[in-house]
Amino acid sequence: MKSRRVTIQRVAEKAGVTRTTVSLALRSDPRIPARTREKIQELADGMGYRPDPMLSALAKYRNRVRDYDQGGVILFLIHESLEKGSLPSWLQHLVRGIQNRGLKLGYTTTVFSMPDNGGKDTRINHILHHRGIRSLIVGPMPQREPELNLSWENYTSVAIGEHAGNPGLHLVRPDYFENTITAMHHVMAGGYRRIGYVVSEGTEKRFDHQWLAAYLKEKAICAGRTVFLPPLYRSGAEALRNWIGKHRPDCILTLEPAVSKHLERLKIALPGDVGLCHLATESSAHPNVSGIFQNLEQVGETAVEMMHNLLLRDERGAPIFRQRILISGQWVNGETI
Repeated sequence: MKSRRVTIQRVAEKAGVTRTTVSLALRSDPRIPARTREKIQELADGMGYRPDPMLSALAKYRNRVRDYDQGGVILFLIHESLEKGSLPSWLQHLVRGIQNRGLKLGYTTTVFSMPDNGGKDTRINHILHHRGIRSLIVGPMPQREPELNLSWENYTSVAIGEHAGNPGLHLVRPDYFENTITAMHHVMAGGYRRIGYVVSEGTEKRFDHQWLAAYLKEKAICAGRTVFLPPLYRSGAEALRNWIGKHRPDCILTLEPAVSKHLERLKIALPGDVGLCHLATESSAHPNVSGIFQNLEQVGETAVEMMHNLLLRDERGAPIFRQRILISGQWVNGETI
């Protein structure tokens, strides 16, 4: 005779608690004391309880519809320095991706500007609590920003990009390393043989030296065929003039938005005098720069999909095992190579 399926109700009767308590404990809800959660989880496991994935999905959907005003909002956290005037172009791409994918999944998106002292301001938690926020996407923060002082266990959270305020959240970002390799292959295929790299030291540190690592890899592999010049870690016009005079690059790779303006000010023609390859074309000051389009809208969309799946599983806080999703960029021919 086939045994009866073990249900939450049967576990609750065995444990001497309510069905709601068992349901919350099995989802590791912090409202249930840790020791009680462990006892109920051990009991359920011993009884052979297994959730029904279809019923679980239906329950999550019903809860989200009932609590739409709270659970149906994605809060996109950015640093206040990024909201002075209009949002920078690269950030507009991210916001557009988050909004578009969010709408298709039933969410609305609110951009929330973190003050410069947001990492220390405990009022942030109260603000988010009173707004009923449960879903966070944490945008790029300045390197100097301390870890954000948020009660992460209350939120389903995903980060975009590397930054000091991220306490080990699941992460979506462009594939900086592979994008740089792609760019360099296009540059070398174009006949350039004296390649230089211009970036601010802060940018390199903030993104864990992914671009520099790719540059040095190609330098090691292509030694003898192509000259890879010492990087310039300052992007001002005068420093750029001196570096070009000393090393005579025929092509420059950069992440700095203003390099094309500096070259124009120095009366260095693109691409006649030197080629320019931007590794993040969304942030370049040149309207038709050659380089890597990072697909930041896709980054934003993927962050929403990851957050949505975490929310359906009721996963909150910093995970034990962090996942990273890397989004490939695309080469743009432009007019500077």
